[in-house]
Amino acid sequence: MPDKCMICWNDLSVDAQRRNDDKWFVNCEICGRYLVDEGFSVTVTSRPQDSHLLSGAVRELNEGGQTPSFGSFEELLSFVRVPKNPIEKMDRLLLSLNATQKKMGDVRQFFQYDYPLAYAHDFTELCKIVDALRRRGLLFDHNQSNTHGELTIDGWNRVIELSRKAAVKDQAFVAMPFSAEFDSLYEDGIKPALLETGYSPMRVDKKEHNEKIDDYILAQIKKSRLLVVDFTGQNAGAYFEAGFAMGLGLHVIRTCKNDEYKKLHFDTRQYPHVGWDKPQDLKVKLVNRINAVAPIKN
Repeated sequence: MPDKCMICWNDLSVDAQRRNDDKWFVNCEICGRYLVDEGFSVTVTSRPQDSHLLSGAVRELNEGGQTPSFGSFEELLSFVRVPKNPIEKMDRLLLSLNATQKKMGDVRQFFQYDYPLAYAHDFTELCKIVDALRRRGLLFDHNQSNTHGELTIDGWNRVIELSRKAAVKDQAFVAMPFSAEFDSLYEDGIKPALLETGYSPMRVDKKEHNEKIDDYILAQIKKSRLLVVDFTGQNAGAYFEAGFAMGLGLHVIRTCKNDEYKKLHFDTRQYPHVGWDKPQDLKVKLVNRINAVAPIKN
């Protein structure tokens, strides 16, 4: 049983717990709550310079009510948009403050373990980010303290601006059968196509949550810009989710294994489908279709 976090190697205040699905549940003071495959620590030790990004991703997902489950470095980072520069780190910290400050006058104190809130390398960098936000007038000057954060009016306005920009989303909801026989369809076809085109794949069975599953599905579709739905196996839920997304005006890309196309309901057959025989072929076709109908413009 590990006594250290598998991301930051911080001593755990409570023991990690092994689940029935061979994943460890870890609750780290620095990184937060996550579920991880036993061999994951090997991948982290090969890229120690980037471990702070993993810590940041887990803390961001925790703020959104999720306990991420992952088996690789790349899988975890595919769930979030990692800040690429100091300005984006500053914006990330403002959004974190917005998640906890519900009224004027709320002040958050930052502790040594809070540096992942801004995807910072350490607490020293977090303090520099707070100082930069103070100097720009986005945080109040609490006796020039870099360990306290309170949004100013300009800070609240910046949060509103960031929220509006978030309307151009990069989340893609994936509706498909979740049985083991379709694992390759997702891992070798749909997921790599979405990542290559700049989208963050969202499958409800890959996320930990405490909500009623139907409500969670609808909420995640609403947050998405694109829905990729595979009708192989004639899953009734896939038809519902595609129709719900269409009603919201989202881009819907339909896929189906070629030998099952004739089984599609006639209401759905009138729409174009990306046919596939092998997941690797679907990946190429899906990249082309996404770039044609729903490209992400940076």
